[in-house]
Amino acid sequence: MSLVITYAPKDDESGMGFYRRLAAGNALFSWRDLASTAGVERNRRALLTRTADVARNLGLESAWTEFSRQQEDLCRGWGGLHRA
Repeated sequence: MSLVITYAPKDDESGMGFYRRLAAGNALFSWRDLASTAGVERNRRALLTRTADVARNLGLESAWTEFSRQQEDLCRGWGGLHRA
């Protein structure tokens, strides 16, 4: 099922932020509902790693889903930062 509203991720947006915005724009309750609509498991890992399935099933460009995965990897790397 393709989404009614689609748009590219913003340059400074996390991967999950992009999927939350897509879910809200398409009147879905959460990103978990978006994952179900995409035909993947209802967890972050599936939504972010099965980029080809998500793009194909939701009618998104594969570059967008791949960019979201890369952004989420970058954001997760920030979790190890500590104050000096």
